[in-house]
Amino acid sequence: MSATRAFVSNEENYFDVGQNHRLYFRDYPGAQDATPIISLPGFWRNARDFEGLALHLSRTRRVVTPDMRGRGNSTRASDPSEYRFETLIDDVWKLADHLHMDQLVVVGTALGAFMAIQMAHDCPNRVAGIVLNDAGTETTPPGSKRLGGTVDHLERPLGVLAMKLKEINGKYFPEFDDEDWQWFAKLSHRETASGQYVRDFDPLTSEETKRFRADKPSLWNEFAGLNIPIAVLRGALSDFLPQDLGERMAAANANATLTVVEGRGHPLLLTEPVSLAAIESLLTKVDFEVKQRMRD
Repeated sequence: MSATRAFVSNEENYFDVGQNHRLYFRDYPGAQDATPIISLPGFWRNARDFEGLALHLSRTRRVVTPDMRGRGNSTRASDPSEYRFETLIDDVWKLADHLHMDQLVVVGTALGAFMAIQMAHDCPNRVAGIVLNDAGTETTPPGSKRLGGTVDHLERPLGVLAMKLKEINGKYFPEFDDEDWQWFAKLSHRETASGQYVRDFDPLTSEETKRFRADKPSLWNEFAGLNIPIAVLRGALSDFLPQDLGERMAAANANATLTVVEGRGHPLLLTEPVSLAAIESLLTKVDFEVKQRMRD
């Protein structure tokens, strides 16, 4: 089975968040009466990860997919302190305000999942639901060392890069073919002037990542107190979200459901039928609860 390889984007924009930073974001307009979504990528990733999901969900609602500062097409910093976890969250709120998204669902992968938990904890009146893409409450999960060890900024031909990613991740995406691996490489890498590909994030973000993980090793308390629909998605082959942690999260919060996607590792593409079904189930609950509050 081949991966979804669409690269069709909707409206592309930039938004000034201050500190001489602009966020790049894609805006997929959908029905205005449904709760909109903001999707937040992982530590070293960008909005391209969510294109397949956004194209699917924008049939029924608005979906916004930003590049966090220092990633993708958003601006880079000269000081790693400008990449602080709290600052990234503030950027998202500024973008949501700019887009008049008073109530929203946050979909997050790794860093984006931690941001989703914190945002829901801090602003329960605005975050109506969260989707955690193969990520739990621990900010230094078992698979993070493996993933971190594979990140560099060397330029490589696309074919060489695709084969490297296959060697590292092949067992986590066993049905991928060679074309899929090239597509997967383009999600997290950009083409350079020489026609080769390099990882699409600022290396300075890694310094802030180390500080964040040391200062905030767990978001368990923030997660356990949430009173909104929560979808925890786990790849059955993942070494990033352990099965026992996913089960403990579902047991600790009655609003959380754990869905395991067979034949997948980290990150989930979120276009798997099982993933889509879990996300759409959460959105049904969220839309109902939001409408109920509006009536009350």
